[in-house]
Amino acid sequence: MKQPIMALNEFLQTYPIKTQERISLYSKVMELRSKYGYGSKKISRLLNVSRHKVEGWLYQKNMPRPIKALDLLKKLGFEFPLNISRNQKFSIFLKIFAFIFGDGGISRDFRIYLTGKKEDLEELKEEIENAFPLKCKIFEIKPMNTKIGSRLIKGRSFSLDIQGQGSHILGRLLYAAKAPIGDKVITPFLVPHWIMISPTWVKRLFLEVLLGNELQKPSLGYYGCHFGAVQFRMVKIKKYVKHHKKFLNQIRKLLKQFNIQTSSVKQDKDRRDRKDGEVSIPMYFRIQKNKLNLLRFYKQFKLFYAQEKQRVFDESAKAIKNSLQNEIEKINLFYQTHELAELGLGCRRIARILGVPEKRSMIDSWLRYSQKPIYINQKEEIERLLNE
Repeated sequence: MKQPIMALNEFLQTYPIKTQERISLYSKVMELRSKYGYGSKKISRLLNVSRHKVEGWLYQKNMPRPIKALDLLKKLGFEFPLNISRNQKFSIFLKIFAFIFGDGGISRDFRIYLTGKKEDLEELKEEIENAFPLKCKIFEIKPMNTKIGSRLIKGRSFSLDIQGQGSHILGRLLYAAKAPIGDKVITPFLVPHWIMISPTWVKRLFLEVLLGNELQKPSLGYYGCHFGAVQFRMVKIKKYVKHHKKFLNQIRKLLKQFNIQTSSVKQDKDRRDRKDGEVSIPMYFRIQKNKLNLLRFYKQFKLFYAQEKQRVFDESAKAIKNSLQNEIEKINLFYQTHELAELGLGCRRIARILGVPEKRSMIDSWLRYSQKPIYINQKEEIERLLNE
């Protein structure tokens, strides 16, 4: 069963009211022509519209801009109703859509821009140009501490612009699908309903791009065996804090569907550095950093267009796997310990039989104080994840 994202009228509603009225009139003209074969004079009289305009539509192909836009969208591979699809074009559409919620944006004239590191944008550029008859240009944002849209970019950064005939129409289509437009810090938005109820693969791909954009690069913990704080952080002006909290909780809800544990949403100190005088507030939640939760996350999500972040995750995941393998061995020792204890053996002898005399105190805590390995109830899941 196909899942619709939007109908034709939702796309047409992105145009001004007068343009929408012109589309409606154009449709009536073309219907009278195709259905009854009426000429321009009779159509003009029936619809009370100038004959000059009717003839322009019938004979000179001076169709309204949105009708031309539909032809351009068809060339890009999109038709209405727009449905979720497994094809390459929709996957790239979804990736761009998710990117706009993070480090990208749509300007008020529907220009699409995506910001990040050059090597990450080169990867996305290749995918877009392979999927659509569009060209992309990557340029460095200069000077330092400048802006793209209304976002302050510190240090060296790059922007990918999607260009060519139909690029602004694609931006309009993304907006009609409920992507945010303009300055996201001063604009309230939510994860669209169609994402929230979409198939698992759509939710995962949406998150992989958004997390790649907005998840802070984790720092490796002591001995590289766990992550430091892994935060999903975004900023919103003060009057939209409640709305933005709802958005962040939507992201948490999506992650929960993949069995990923997160903290509650928290706020940082107010910021008063905006030129428009608006007070902005950073808001965030954390990916809970217990080893099993992080391994679940790593196994299910790739951070798209975030090569440096992914490298850190890859490095830490190796240490986490080794640590959890040790936990499995500890759980096995626990069960073996109790089997030997039932035969009447003491801690010292059990430790010697199991070849772990140095862990006698651990065995003692299991038998005397009823302690258990921390991951004993997740043994099967850990083994499955380690073997995938």
